Amino acid sequence: MRRLSASHPSGERGFVVLSVRLRSTALVLAALATACSAGKAEKSPSEPVTINVPPPGKEARDLRVPLDAYDLSPTEWETVGAAEDILTGKCMRSQGMKWKQLPRVAETDLEPAQRRRYGVIEPGIARVFGYHLPADRPTLAKRIAAEDSRRENLSRKERYAAYGEDLKGGCLAKARRQLTNGLPATDRDLLSALIGKTFEESQRDPDVLRVFRAWSTCMNRAGARYSSPLKAIEDERWTKIKEPSRQELRIAGADVRCKAKTNLVSVWSEVEERIQKDAIREYPKELKSLKESRLGEVKAARRALEA
Repeated sequence: MRRLSASHPSGERGFVVLSVRLRSTALVLAALATACSAGKAEKSPSEPVTINVPPPGKEARDLRVPLDAYDLSPTEWETVGAAEDILTGKCMRSQGMKWKQLPRVAETDLEPAQRRRYGVIEPGIARVFGYHLPADRPTLAKRIAAEDSRRENLSRKERYAAYGEDLKGGCLAKARRQLTNGLPATDRDLLSALIGKTFEESQRDPDVLRVFRAWSTCMNRAGARYSSPLKAIEDERWTKIKEPSRQELRIAGADVRCKAKTNLVSVWSEVEERIQKDAIREYPKELKSLKESRLGEVKAARRALEA
C-alpha cells in the first residue's frame, strides 16, 4: 500500500492528484535517466496485486469547484495521456523502433479530482484505508504496471528517441506539441496560484471556521482532538506508517461521520465556490484562454484516438 499523502490544493495542476502517472512525470523521467540501459533483454510485465478496492464514492465523484472548468478533468487527463501515447508510438515506429501501447483506464477507476480536498469524505474508503491513499483500482493498476514494464525495457537508444537527451524532448514532446498546436498561450502558474490562494482563504471564512468548530466538537466525542479536517489527515501517527492502524480506521470513520453530521463538506464547498467565482471575475481573459486551451487539447486528443 502507498504511503499516506495529505493531498490538498497547493498549486498542483488543477489539483488532480490522480496517482495515475498518465503523463510522464518528472519522477518517471528521472527514473529513466538512471535505469539500466545497455541490454535489450525483455522483462516480464509485472502484474499488479489484486485487492478489493472500493470504487470512488459518490461524495468524491460529485465534488466540484469552479476552477475545475479551467483544467483537465481526470477523464480528460486519461484521454490526453492515451492520445500522447498513440502519437509517441507513431513517432517511434517512424524511426524503426517499437513502442508498446498502454492499456486504457476505465473512467470508473480514475481518481476523482477533488477526492481529498476536504480530507477523507468517503465512508467506504475510510473503513478500508483510513487516512491512507486508496490503492489503485484494477484498470489503473494494470496501466501503471504496463508503463513501468515498458520503461524498464527501453534501451538507451529508445529512451533517447522517446524522451530526448534532456528528458524533455523526443517523440513524447512532439506528441504534446501536436495536441497543443494552435491553442492560445496560457498562464498555468496563475491557475495554480488561484487554486492555492482561494483554498487558503476559504479556511479563514467565518462560516467555515464555525463548521470546523462543530466538526471538532464531534471529533472530541470520538476521542480525537483536531482543530480542522486537514490536521486530522496530516497527523504524523498516520503519515509515518505504511498500513492503517485500527486506531486510524476508527478515527477516519468518525471523521467522515462528523463531516456528514455537521454538513462540513457542503458548507466549505459553498464558501469556496463563492471565493473562486470572485477570483475568476478578476482574471476573465487569462482564464478564458485556459478553458479554450483545455477544450482544444481534449478535442485534438480525441481526433488522434479516432484516427
